[in-house]
Amino acid sequence: MGNFYDSLRDLIYQSLLKEIKEGEKILDVGCGDCDIDFYFARRRRLLRILGIDIGISDRKEKVKDSYVECRKGDASTFVKIDEFDVVISKYSLHEFSKPRVVLENCHKVLKDGGKIIVVDFPKGSLAEKLWGEEYFSLQEVRQMLEQAKFKRVKGRLLTKEGLFVVTAVKGDTDS
Repeated sequence: MGNFYDSLRDLIYQSLLKEIKEGEKILDVGCGDCDIDFYFARRRRLLRILGIDIGISDRKEKVKDSYVECRKGDASTFVKIDEFDVVISKYSLHEFSKPRVVLENCHKVLKDGGKIIVVDFPKGSLAEKLWGEEYFSLQEVRQMLEQAKFKRVKGRLLTKEGLFVVTAVKGDTDS
């Protein structure tokens, strides 16, 4: 199983890194082992990253001049309002029992003009067949983001297998 994800790792991480600016405060919802967070911290300056996942142990580390904190927690209830510049959800939206609630909370914690980035496999994909999990279509993810009051929702395929990235913004400002 790991090889399936590992083969896509560099493509995903490099694609997402293009969405991250120096000095941003990032929330990684469903962060797993925080691997992507440490990747970002090694490649961008002055980031402050908080990863939340129900299956991890708490830890904090300084990486160069960025900080990464991994915290055990539930993605449907978290942190302060208007605190983050970017929210990331990689391979986790389909795992949440209440994905719309999670997206609404993501909207609350983003600053005006902040961005959410969702990466996942679509309904009917090889990943869905391999793990017997139920995924969302790209259109369903777009609709959930719009229902959570996000604006400028854009989606694109990253791979021929259908792995997609959807980005959206809180508010109407250009950032």
